[in-house]
Order: sequence, then C-alpha cells, then structure tokens
Amino acid sequence: MPSLALKLDSVTWLREGKRARDPDPALAAVLAEQAGADAIVAYLGPSRTGIRDRDIYVLKEVVKTRLIVEIPPDDQILAVALEVKPSQVTLVSENRVDPRGAETLDYSGNFEKICEVTERLRSAGIVVSHFIRPQAEDTKNAARCKVDYVTLSTLDYASAESVQEAEEELEDIERISHLAHKLSMGVHAAGGLTYKNATQCAELELIQQIIVGRAVVKRALMVGIERAVSLMREEMNRKL
Repeated sequence: MPSLALKLDSVTWLREGKRARDPDPALAAVLAEQAGADAIVAYLGPSRTGIRDRDIYVLKEVVKTRLIVEIPPDDQILAVALEVKPSQVTLVSENRVDPRGAETLDYSGNFEKICEVTERLRSAGIVVSHFIRPQAEDTKNAARCKVDYVTLSTLDYASAESVQEAEEELEDIERISHLAHKLSMGVHAAGGLTYKNATQCAELELIQQIIVGRAVVKRALMVGIERAVSLMREEMNRKL
C-alpha cells in the first residue's frame, strides 16, 4: 500500500488570505501525523507566499514522520533546504501560476542547473525527487540527474472530463512508473487528487506514495484535519 503524504499549501493559503497567524501549518502537520499521514509536504517558493522560512524550520522540529520540501532550482532557496535538511526535497518549476500548486519541471534550457542542484542536495545526504509530467523524456532526464524518486503529476488524470480520458491518463502514469522503476527510481504521485481518484492511483503497483492536499483541507473544514486524513487513509485501504 502506498504511503500517504499531506501537502500543506492550502492550509498556508488560507492563512495568507486573511494575513493572520493561523491556521498554523505546524499544528496541521502534527494532527495529520496523529491521524495516519506518513509524510508532510511544504512548498517554499521565491515570494515566500504561503510557507515561509520560519515555517520550514518549525516543521523540521515537529514533524516526526518525513518532511518533504518542494523548491524550485533557486540558489537562495536551496541554501535554506541545505540548512534545514528535510527528509526529502522535490524540485519543481520556478514558474508557479496557481499559488496553491506546484508546476512540473521544464528541463529545456535548464537541465544543467537542475542536475547541479540535485547533486548538491544528494551530497548533503538529502533524498531528491523531481516533479515531472508522466512522459518518457522527462523520466529519462530525471534519471540522468540521478534522482532517488520521480513525483509524477496527476493533474491531467484528475482533471479528465470523461472516464475514457481518465483511464488513458492512468495508463500513462502506470507505464511511466514502470519506466522509472527500470531506471532505478522510486515513484510518487501528486496533483489534484481527491478522495475518489487517489484510490485508483493507490492501486497502481509501483506507486509508493500518494500526495494529497486541497481535497483533505476542504474536507477538514467540515470534519477536522484528523478525521479528514483518517478518511483518506480508509479510502486507500478499502480499495486494496
């Protein structure tokens, strides 16, 4: 069964929206872990909108499972990651249109920089993943950078407008997960997943971690973060 990671972007987006001190991402992380989350994911971007440097340091202290920090290949942000030393760093695109979601890496014109940042992180003993499209070319580029994992974007799958389209996207994810495995990389899945479609990803043989954020936070508004995480875990277990 894949592990379950909670992404905190929607929590911090709510905090920034009202320019307040809460909801506290660290408290959300602790409650999520108590409810069965296996990892906590936080995005640290150039604008520091949402997660701030202080949040990352606090999360490093309070997270007892695995702290995964998403960053673009930026030297200033890399310095923070190298100092904090989370369990894993996932490299994402520098271009972020939606403040609540990461963009997949674009290797064109930036391949050497991405590989350089990857090497610096791995040399510091940090596990590295690249957030990529479920495509062969991107998967091979990630392997050339010698990453530990690829995090496959499930955005197209999650936004499919028909059952047939969703099935085709899921087949692509499964095919690429096998390619990644052949290239000695582990596989995670993230992007737009909900209580319904996350369970289908969880059934794929080689998916090792499912990352969910917005769907859990929306449910938490009604039932609380602990119950929302527990419900996601129950859905994943029920399908296996």
